[in-house]
Parts: sequence; structure tokens; C-alpha cells
Amino acid sequence: MLLTSLDENDEVSVWKFYNVIRTVEETFHTLKSDLDMRPVYHKSDGGIKAHLNLAVLAYWIVSVTKYRLKLKEYPNIRWDEIMRIAQTQVVVTAEAKTEDGGRITVRQSTEAEGQLAAIYSLLDINPNPIGKIKSQVHPKSSPKNPPPESQGVT
Repeated sequence: MLLTSLDENDEVSVWKFYNVIRTVEETFHTLKSDLDMRPVYHKSDGGIKAHLNLAVLAYWIVSVTKYRLKLKEYPNIRWDEIMRIAQTQVVVTAEAKTEDGGRITVRQSTEAEGQLAAIYSLLDINPNPIGKIKSQVHPKSSPKNPPPESQGVT
């Protein structure tokens, strides 16, 4: 039973309004638990404002994502379930040392599959946003460790 000051003859509007309130409350629950947005430990006005701005931005991301999925007629899904599905995709890093003491690192994400691939498609999001990132760190030469060719080896 719902108690409301709205026109009781229009049950559909009352129900829709109730669901909006429930969605907002659910989202703030997500912000408080999953995103750890509370309590506010900041002591300066700038820190508190930054914290609240981050909370509003996070709320915006959650609500826009759910709204866009709803427009595409994706089944109504809770944010924590979306996050559980998203955790099936991870970033993998492979690292190797070179003969000269350097390091080569390659990072890429795993393939999005099943429900996650469907969500990416509906939201027009690239399922592989980072692509393949290769980086190389060359060894630093220092007076303590001169390059092999300068050690008098012939």
C-alpha cells in the first residue's frame, strides 16, 4: 500500500513516481556502499565540495547508463548487477625482461562476452577501450653499472 498526496485515481502515475523515488534511493545506496561515498571525512570546504561533486558525477553515470539501457528495452537491472557483469572483463598485463636489463610490458583487456558485450553494444561503447598498449623501459646506465662494451671486454 502506498500513501500519497497525488491523485489517487491515476494509479499508473503514482506507480511510476514511486519507481522513480525507489530508483533514486537505490542509486544513493549504491553510491554509499559500492562507491564508498560516505561518510565524508573531509575537513575543508573544498574537500567536501569535491566529494559531493564526485557523488553527483557518479550518480549521473549510473542514472544515464540505466536510462539508456531502458530506452533500448534492456531488462531493468540493478547497478550492482551491471557492475558484477562488468567485472567479467579484466585488463591483463604481461611483462618480460630484456637481455640488457630493460623491461617490455604489454597490456590489453580481455574480450567482452555475453551480457557485457550486449550492454556495450546497446550503449555504443567500444568493448576494447584500451586496445593493446606496449611499452618498453630501457635500462639506465650509471657509473656503477657501465654498459658491457665499456667494461674492457673484447
